[in-house]
Amino acid sequence: MLREIPDLFARLDPSPGAGGGPKVSGSREAPVPVSVDVVDLTSPARPGSVAVRMAGDWSLQGGDPLQVGYLSVATELDQWARDWISHDWCPGDHLPVPTVATLAGWLRVRLDTACDEHPAIDEFAVKIRQIHRALTRQVGEVKRTGERVGRCPAVLRDNTRCGTTLYVDPYVSQIACARCRTSWSSWLELMAAMEETGDEGSEAA
Repeated sequence: MLREIPDLFARLDPSPGAGGGPKVSGSREAPVPVSVDVVDLTSPARPGSVAVRMAGDWSLQGGDPLQVGYLSVATELDQWARDWISHDWCPGDHLPVPTVATLAGWLRVRLDTACDEHPAIDEFAVKIRQIHRALTRQVGEVKRTGERVGRCPAVLRDNTRCGTTLYVDPYVSQIACARCRTSWSSWLELMAAMEETGDEGSEAA
């Protein structure tokens, strides 16, 4: 996946309708003239932006739980390069130029050692898989899988509902929205949230 990320990144197209990103419904505002997700993914590396990550491990670091959107790919990879270089098994290294191709190559060269030495290599693997999945979706290479169960009931910062159609893999217990990243630990939790909005099962196949 590290080998494929630079090529996928180079194929990103911010024009409207490009790629396979989720469509957002329920908004009365005029559509944005570019793909916001692609703009997010292709932004320069900004290490400070991890402080406003919207969910998961980033919120534990003080991130805004209502922040939506991707961190840029360069930011994600740069954070891991900075983490790796802080360990004894990366002595004398210098941080690479913070471009996606250079960062991915830098991490790949050190991957075997990291697999043996890094205490959080499993977290790194999860993050790389998430980045790869986001990129393949944006270039249109990922088909929706799972059962369509309804629309995301999460409320965004402008007090509108996310409304993205949710596809649930029956073999995975956690459910997450592809757009706003809100997650639910079980079907029951999601159904309760959807029931509060009055459209429980409205998209069920």
